Amino acid sequence: MKTGKRILTPISLISAAGLALTGCSSGPDGVYDFTRSEYLEPAPSVLIQIPDELRETAGADAEGLPVTSLLVNSRESEGSQYCAADLEVSYGDDAFETLTAPRYTEEDAEEDVDSEIIDLANRDLYIPVGSADELEEHLLEQVEEYPDFEEELIDRLWYAYSEHMQDPRDAPATIEEAVQEVRAGYREFYDEKVAEADRENVSPRLSLGSSYSMDDFDEADLEKGSYFSEDLESVTVVSDCARSSTDEDSLIPFRFPARTEDGNRTFATVDLTVMRNGDVSVAGSEVNGYVVDANGDWITGDDE
Repeated sequence: MKTGKRILTPISLISAAGLALTGCSSGPDGVYDFTRSEYLEPAPSVLIQIPDELRETAGADAEGLPVTSLLVNSRESEGSQYCAADLEVSYGDDAFETLTAPRYTEEDAEEDVDSEIIDLANRDLYIPVGSADELEEHLLEQVEEYPDFEEELIDRLWYAYSEHMQDPRDAPATIEEAVQEVRAGYREFYDEKVAEADRENVSPRLSLGSSYSMDDFDEADLEKGSYFSEDLESVTVVSDCARSSTDEDSLIPFRFPARTEDGNRTFATVDLTVMRNGDVSVAGSEVNGYVVDANGDWITGDDE
């Protein structure tokens, strides 16, 4: 289904008084539910949730959503360049298995190692090969034909590799050892990507960009990024302070993923802004394939 176009106007912050109907004694200053009805002034806190009516209309598309709601609270900041907001993410059942699943696998790492060695052979050694094994075979054939050139071939290979990877070790003694060490060096580099922290897999699936541990957050020296708690339920996002509630240059995107094996399909998104005075706003939103009609009912379609 087509995605509804993005709306860059302050939209649909419904009074938090409605929370009293749910039995809550206190709650956020505003509630946003993806409909475009009355406009409420930007508030210190906003609850963003998928309404039941939308879930019913979307049917299977809305089943088992990994993220069910998002509570956004402004955070006081002393500086004038960056502002921060605290996000409390409510996850659905079994959401962590989907959202923390490695985006980069062992197979991906092996392919990238081979690509690095192929590029090195073609770029630095001027040897056209299609795999690391082919490079080793080619070099061994050269040594067999010209034994006196083995040391030179090893030096050329190791120089190209060590310059690229900043590896200060001396070159191995044989072609076989040199290729093995080159392969192992690249593999170690890419294995770090396979072993990424859970937050580094979750953050892009929520459109939160560069992720860091909350331990790295310094309120006195703000740096842009998303700072996750250990349980991933709290995220402090640092971004440019917005000039207005709909400042397109200072948007903080957040994505509600659909329930898929890799968590890479979008159900809905919101764009947030935070101003220096502590105002939080929903500057825009879209629901993938569903819109509100003139009567306020959810229907299938795109917003055009």
